[in-house]
Amino acid sequence: VKQWGLDRDDTIVRRRLAQKMEFLTGDIAGATEPADAVVREFFDKNAARYAKAGRVSFRHVYFKKEKRGAGTEAAAAEALAALAKGASDETMGDPFLHGFEFVEREQDDVIAAFGREFAEKLATQPTGKWSGPVESSYGLHLVRVEARMEPRAVKFDEVRETVLRDFHEERRRIANDEVFEKLRERYQVTVDEAALTKAAVR
Repeated sequence: VKQWGLDRDDTIVRRRLAQKMEFLTGDIAGATEPADAVVREFFDKNAARYAKAGRVSFRHVYFKKEKRGAGTEAAAAEALAALAKGASDETMGDPFLHGFEFVEREQDDVIAAFGREFAEKLATQPTGKWSGPVESSYGLHLVRVEARMEPRAVKFDEVRETVLRDFHEERRRIANDEVFEKLRERYQVTVDEAALTKAAVR
C-alpha cells in the first residue's frame, strides 16, 4: 500500500488501514487472559457501574386532561378522597396505554412510560397509601407506591463475565489510543476548511 502511496492519497484506504490497526490492537489486547486480581481491581474501581439500580412498585389512577378539561383536578381530588375511605381504584379514572400496575421498575422504565418529571415526583411520594395528583405529559395521576427497593452493590462473582468483557473492551480502547497517538506524533494534521465548508453545504 505504501509503495503506491494509497496510505497518503485515498480516504477509503486510510480508513481501512485505521480499521486494521484497531483489529490488530484488539487482538493484542485480548491475547492474554488477565489475572483475576487485575479484573477484581477493575471491578472495584467501577463498582457503581455494576450496582443494581433501585426499583419501585406502584399503582396509579389516570385522569386525561384532554378528555376532562377544566374538571381534571376536581375529578382527581374527588377520587383521592374516595380512595382514602377505602374505595377500589379499579373503576376510577381513564384508560391508560401502559397499564395501571408497575412491579419492580427501574427509574429508566418509569421515565420511558411517564416522563422524567413524573418519575422524579414519584420518588417523593409516601409508601403504602394513595397520594397525588402527580402530573405527567399525559395528564394527572393518583399514585400508590407499594414498595421500594434501594440500589444495592453486587458481588464480583455475580457479574464476573460482564466485568471481564468490559475489562477487555477498556484495554482494547487504551491500546488503540496509544497506537494512534504514536502515529499522530509522526504526522502533521491539517484541516481543509474549504472542504469542510463545501461538505456542510451539501
